[in-house]
Amino acid sequence: MIIQTIQKSFPDLTVPEDLDELLQTFLTADVEDMRRLLETEPALLEPQAAERLDDWARAWSDRDEAEKSQNCAAHSALLRACAEEGVGAAFEAMAAAQATAQAPDLGERLMAALTARSWQETRDLLEAAPQLYGEAALALLAQLRDVLEDAGARAQVEEHLELFRRCAEVGVGAAFAESSPPSSGEDGGELSALLARIGPMQGYPARVHELVALCDLALDLVDRPAQDRLWAALQDTRANALLSLGELAGDPAVLAEAVRGYDAALEVRTRKAMPADWARTQSNRAAALQRLG
Repeated sequence: MIIQTIQKSFPDLTVPEDLDELLQTFLTADVEDMRRLLETEPALLEPQAAERLDDWARAWSDRDEAEKSQNCAAHSALLRACAEEGVGAAFEAMAAAQATAQAPDLGERLMAALTARSWQETRDLLEAAPQLYGEAALALLAQLRDVLEDAGARAQVEEHLELFRRCAEVGVGAAFAESSPPSSGEDGGELSALLARIGPMQGYPARVHELVALCDLALDLVDRPAQDRLWAALQDTRANALLSLGELAGDPAVLAEAVRGYDAALEVRTRKAMPADWARTQSNRAAALQRLG
């Protein structure tokens, strides 16, 4: 039995008795049984269950048992996703990821669409390959957006994700007709150029004034109703720059403006709609408030 093997091998890692059988069953169940177990046993969604699996993953890793360690780590990540997003949403995301793995060229096709030289080229790719705005592709784009630390790159992925979602809802032709993608016209070309400059500029304190100015220019070009997540990403980037500037200058007025920027971003970055971005923005907002005292 898995639990008994762990306990015998690692006597210092104690497991509460009420979790023993649940964790054992969870680690050995197939997908359908795992979901049923998570829906009927709330104890598995408590932080202690995932933390215990983390302990076992580290312990197996110390013994060079890579496969067992990875199995515990993967199940721990699933527990946390179910606790944060809900069991149904977490399993839908897992199914989308599995579908992506079954289509190895999907990632390459998405990168081609993301780096297309024009929106017309992007449209041609979408019309030729409907899977680019299918459920698996949208999930992959969302995952890419959430792991990108560069706000400019994240904003560009978000821009495409919103358009691709609309393609799934109304079709490619209708989506492009109604949204007038920002890079398709003169203003759109300017916006793309600004986003390309904003990304690499972050993290350089000496250029925060310039970064704030570029964000202001980009925000003037963004259609908030149609591109609300891009608008929120730019508000967040601008607020981060203001936070750095306020810290360097010791200026409460600049710090207060940073807080207002985070508040604006949080109008879109809600905990339900964008949990990862919501958490990052809330953390930065708290830092700004702490500096204000």
